[in-house]
Amino acid sequence: MKKNKMQNRRQGIIEAARKVFYDNGYEMTSVDMIAEKVGVAKGTIYLYFRSKQKLFLAVGMEIIEKFDKVVEEAVKKKGKNSHDKLKYLVNSTLRFVETNEKYFSIWEKQFQTLHKAFTKAQFKNINEKRIKLAGLFSAAIKEGIDSGLIRKINPEVAGIVLFTMITTFSRLDLVSIEENAIAKKTSEIMDIFLKGVGK
Repeated sequence: MKKNKMQNRRQGIIEAARKVFYDNGYEMTSVDMIAEKVGVAKGTIYLYFRSKQKLFLAVGMEIIEKFDKVVEEAVKKKGKNSHDKLKYLVNSTLRFVETNEKYFSIWEKQFQTLHKAFTKAQFKNINEKRIKLAGLFSAAIKEGIDSGLIRKINPEVAGIVLFTMITTFSRLDLVSIEENAIAKKTSEIMDIFLKGVGK
């Protein structure tokens, strides 16, 4: 019972921290602000997380876990053909990145400082998740190659290229997670990725 209560409290702190980081950015967020959001004393936060950096990393790991699940579900989705599956993967990934755009933006700005706070285990965990994500995209590309949708290319490289296109493209304009905006971006990414830019 006590363990469940501690897990619930830890999760509550992470959820509150995510909202405060989103609203204020990393630099302008203090542990006091997070404690106030949760409704606990500052010392309680430190019982679960030794520093603001550690708490930010915990928020990040939770988002990465959710990201993994979104991509996994998209890759497993049954479609009429590999084209539909690839389109669904692009759409699902784009939607997730744009929904969590604030976090990804903060992460990019703070990474050079924050990476010093990583333990070897955290580095290993993050690296494994990156490899897993790249592998999922590569698997989707390979399916496209096998079905004749995509020409014979290196699926590992193509998977990374597609993932980079999605995450970069989602930040080039004002973020909008409206259905028509996501659909338009999905079509544009699919068109450029599948047809290229050459005449």
